[in-house]
Amino acid sequence: MPECVNYIESGCVQFETRVGTLINHASELQPDFDREFALEMAERFELDTRKKFHKLSFGMKTMVTAIITLANKSKVILLDEPTLGFDAIMRHQFNTLLLESYQAHPRVLIVSTHLIDEIAKVTERLIIIDNGRLLVEAGIEDIDERAYTISGAKAAVEPLLDGLNCIGQEAAGSVMAAHIYDERITPPEGVSIDRLSLQDFFIHIVGGNRHV
Repeated sequence: MPECVNYIESGCVQFETRVGTLINHASELQPDFDREFALEMAERFELDTRKKFHKLSFGMKTMVTAIITLANKSKVILLDEPTLGFDAIMRHQFNTLLLESYQAHPRVLIVSTHLIDEIAKVTERLIIIDNGRLLVEAGIEDIDERAYTISGAKAAVEPLLDGLNCIGQEAAGSVMAAHIYDERITPPEGVSIDRLSLQDFFIHIVGGNRHV
């Protein structure tokens, strides 16, 4: 029996009904829909289920569609820029929703986003695709261990780069910083090693790829 594919269009301009009614319809149309979870999340995020969908703010509309999507028990769920229009507090709430949804119904959740540092707190693997090319696919912990910055005097840093995968570097006078995605090294005295944030890792991986 073929798998059922559910799709929620981002604009949802056709929805002129109440939020609670939408959740009820989703429950009726999808046999594996977790209505209790959807209503609990709506209450948690202070969504007025009596309010009509088209009268909600853009951010709240997005939150409703996220809740309805995550209440579905499909084996694979794909969310494309799900926090678009969210402020920092709502993005944090969404990440909490993502975690609780997975804990309630473990499955594959794929999130497409440019807010890498934020989503990394609740994800296991990171995939970076640029212009159709797969650049990186690795576990978050692995990237956290292998992505780092070496900084210090240029004369001391440059010799260390031999054999390392350097994904970017900056220099100011006699001082330089090199961004690495490779095995960790033990730096000599006077050279420091610092963690490279996932956002900066993304910038250097994609930026370096575009200049190859």
